Formats: sequence, C-alpha cells, structure tokens
Amino acid sequence: MSDAPAPALYGIENSNRSSENLWGKNEFNSTFPISLCCYMRDQNVHPVYVSVTAQHKISAGDETVRVEDIFGTAASGANVRFEFETLYEPYQDFSSSLIPAIDVVVKDKEGNYCRPIEVKLTVVPDSTTVADNERLWSAEIVIRPVSSAYAVMSLWESIKDNPAVRQQIKDALDPVCQSMQSWDHEQEIIGKRLQIASALEQALQLLQPHQRPYLIQPIWKTNGMKAELADQCLDVFCWSDLAVVKLPLMPLDAERQPRRVSRTLREAARHVRCLYMLCTADRFNYNQIYTGMPLGNQTDKAFAISGNKSIHYLFHSRLEKPHFPPSVLSQLILNGGASRLSPERRFDAVIFYTCRDLAQSTA
Repeated sequence: MSDAPAPALYGIENSNRSSENLWGKNEFNSTFPISLCCYMRDQNVHPVYVSVTAQHKISAGDETVRVEDIFGTAASGANVRFEFETLYEPYQDFSSSLIPAIDVVVKDKEGNYCRPIEVKLTVVPDSTTVADNERLWSAEIVIRPVSSAYAVMSLWESIKDNPAVRQQIKDALDPVCQSMQSWDHEQEIIGKRLQIASALEQALQLLQPHQRPYLIQPIWKTNGMKAELADQCLDVFCWSDLAVVKLPLMPLDAERQPRRVSRTLREAARHVRCLYMLCTADRFNYNQIYTGMPLGNQTDKAFAISGNKSIHYLFHSRLEKPHFPPSVLSQLILNGGASRLSPERRFDAVIFYTCRDLAQSTA
C-alpha cells in the first residue's frame, strides 16, 4: 500500500467531497475556485468587489472584499467546512416549496451555517471581446435561476427583521403587484415592463446599504483564444447579492417595445414577485416563481451576459492583469492532483498541461 499523500486542493481540508471527488466534471469548477479563495485569504489578497454603488451603478471600482467576509468566517483549515452542491437550510424557511442546492455552503467546525456561495468560473476573453483591445477583454456570465433566488434570499435575510425597510420595499412594489392579473401572461408582463423595472429599481435602492458578498467569479485569462494561460492569469471577482439581482435590470434599458418577454425582463418580474411575497407573507414559492413563470422562455437558465456587456461592470486593472501567474497552480493543486483532471475539457486541459510543464521545469 502506498504511503503517498492523496491528491488535494489547497485549503479544502474539511468537506463533503473526498480527495477522489474534487476533480470530476462539475466538481473542479467549484472546488478549484474555493481553493483559490482559501489561498488568497491566507496570502492576504482580497478579491475585487463588484457591488452596487451609492449612485446605484454596478461597478468593480476600487473596492475589494475580504475572503473571510465571503465565507462568513475567519476560520481556516479543518475549522471551516465546505459542502458542495448542498442546500443552505436557513433559507428553506423563506420558501413554501423546496429550494435547490447551491454551489457551496460554508459551515464552521460546529456545523453552524455561515454563508451560501454561488460560483461562476469564467474565461477571459470570450468570443465577443477577443478581437477588442486587451483592456476590454471580458467574460460571459451565465446566471441560473437558483443563483438569482439565493441572491434575493440573501438580501431578505439582511432586512427581514427591519420593519421599516420591509414596509418601504412593499410600498415600492405595491402599485405594480396589486394591479397584476397574471404573472404568467406574456402580454401583461410586456405591457407593465416599465412599471416592473421602476418598482424593482426603487426596491433595490432601499436595499443598497444591506448588500453582502455572494457570488464568486474566478477568472482565468488566456492568450487570446489559445489554450495557454497568460503571464498573469488567475484572480477572483466577487459580486454582491444586490449586484446579481440588479444585473437583469441593466439590459432592459436598451429594450424598445419588445414583442416577447426577454429573459432579463422575466428575471426582473420574478424578483419583484418574490420580494413582494416575502414582504407581505414572509415566504415565497420557489417552484412557482423561479422554475415556473416560463413566459415563452426555457427555464434552464435565468439569463446570460456576454463579455462585451459584462465589461461595463467588471472593468478593472485586475481584469486586464490578474493577480496570480501560472506558477501559483503548484501551490493550489497538491500531490499530483492535476493528473486527475480530464484534458478533453478546456479549463482542465489548460491546467493539466500547465502543471505538467511546471513539474518538468522544477525537476
């Protein structure tokens, strides 16, 4: 029997996944970002914070956020537990139907829930920005219905015991919600598009002081569309819950007399309906709102923002020049873990061959 240490990822010492289950399809895309965040925490490197400013704009700006605030705990090593693809049980109280699992649930060593985290591992540049000046390279962001719903629940958790803010949000949403005959009727949603957008914007302005870190967006930068990492290639951006909820509002500004309900309009309507139910009854119905309300669209994803749109929110010096070079991979992927990756997947292939080259250069 070999005494060689098992393959591992930095910082993931206590988890619901064994060392054998960190590397597979739909596993590495969440385990690696958490490992990178753990390394940043221990190196005192703060992710870039994408939040809603006091001027009510989504912006990366110059603000950073501590990994401890993303995780909801300063604990490290075995004192913090990461549960992947798990239900964040405290939020079940907010829904009359079962809510789905989220990418990562952080707990402390006593098993107390700390924070839910959504993960979006993205590549820079995407196909819509690769031909632009490198300063304008950005990534596509795909938001799932569960991503949206958890962001709303995160905001609700922050203000649910604040009756004044709750009442103000209800007052902002009342006119459009009271007049709605059917949330499933496409033409009614289209006809009330401006009222829906205005009501949600008013509610989000009230929520601006209460936003919290929620979605981590690790980026890996390549040399154009080549399957090779750039000289500075890895970093983490973190979106606040409010920024995620506000994101579908932004494309609505460009829509003119739509003939059908766009995914972003549907998401704005879902948020209005969800927040109103929470304000009036303390609970909403996840199945009815975030897996229901198709409004002529498929329900597999909420919406997507391509790189030529996301650059307006992610524009930052660390998008052009991420903090870490490829050599950091030797600090993150331990005990030969790269050999467990599947090179037929693009990110896995880039990591696999980079780690192999790093090993050969130090041999």
